[in-house]
Amino acid sequence: MIWHTRDRKREKLRIAVRRGEIKHILMVRAQKIGDMLAFLPGILSIRHHFPDSKITIACRRSGLPIAERIPFASTVDIDDLYRHGLKDLEPVDLLIPSSGDPEWIRLKSRLDIPFAIPSLPDTLAGICLKHRLQFRFLFDDIVRYSTDTHEVERNLKLQEPFGSAPDLERTLWTTEEEIRRARRLISCGDSPKILFSPVGSRPLKNWAPENFAKLADLLSRRQNATLFFGGKGEVAERQINAIVSHMSTTPISLINKASIGELAVLIAETDLLITVDSGPLHIAAYLNRPCIALYGPDTFDQWGPWHRDMTLVRTFRASCQCAPEDDECGQPEHCMNQIHPEDVFDVAVELLATANGSSAPESIRDPIG
Repeated sequence: MIWHTRDRKREKLRIAVRRGEIKHILMVRAQKIGDMLAFLPGILSIRHHFPDSKITIACRRSGLPIAERIPFASTVDIDDLYRHGLKDLEPVDLLIPSSGDPEWIRLKSRLDIPFAIPSLPDTLAGICLKHRLQFRFLFDDIVRYSTDTHEVERNLKLQEPFGSAPDLERTLWTTEEEIRRARRLISCGDSPKILFSPVGSRPLKNWAPENFAKLADLLSRRQNATLFFGGKGEVAERQINAIVSHMSTTPISLINKASIGELAVLIAETDLLITVDSGPLHIAAYLNRPCIALYGPDTFDQWGPWHRDMTLVRTFRASCQCAPEDDECGQPEHCMNQIHPEDVFDVAVELLATANGSSAPESIRDPIG
């Protein structure tokens, strides 16, 4: 009976799509900048299938800097939405959440949304029987994925009920003013330009300041590279100050100087990004720019680099015994410090040679004003 009901609901959704009855789509990604970047290819694909529909992106405040850049979508802070915005939201015809959070069951019911498509893992681990039944009865289709599927691929699966989409151009819709400001920050001659992003969302993801300093000095002395250190906030400032204190060369600090759009331009127009697992890594992946990614404990299969051209990225993965959710590494020597600066330097030289033959993406050279 359940499967017959689901088949009827799927057919009802297909009929609504054919008749052009999907006028307003609510897409939900309630997490941070990296999560929103991984969601963007899926958003672009849904736009391809529904070019005339209104799209609203609901996310938490930390993801808004990405969501608000999308010119064809409106945005809403999901916490504000629950506090006082539900009554003000235009009627929604289709809900597409990027996870199987039971909260979307409540959202669908409160907004009386006719159609909804969540994504759920094959194992359904962590989802109680009550919510499994609610997903089956209330949602019109359920996109399933394996636990080792990359986050971008998971999000692209959300388009499956509507067919496939082409590999669409990835852009962050940078403006002419953002390009001008970013270029002023890095206008310093013809030497190789290397951008460092040495701060992750948790201390567990960070490489020791001494290692970053040794790598930076090697690149400055042996490659005549101009070095830039970027980041935002007090934690980034402390980490970068600690790195500089161990260096014999002087880098250029971009701390708290670049917006998201300007950071995208910096990543596009410098020759190489060297980063821990962080937002800038996902920008480089999205824009297909050369980068070296230093990984400690994390779900790498789900959150590793996802460049179109994987020859432009190299990853160093520490052998970690500490759990990804820990705030501090419990090993006598921090897991990340098993990565050696000399090894990263050798790979950086190789990627710099590749970068000399590459150019900035079209989305950076031809901005949307």
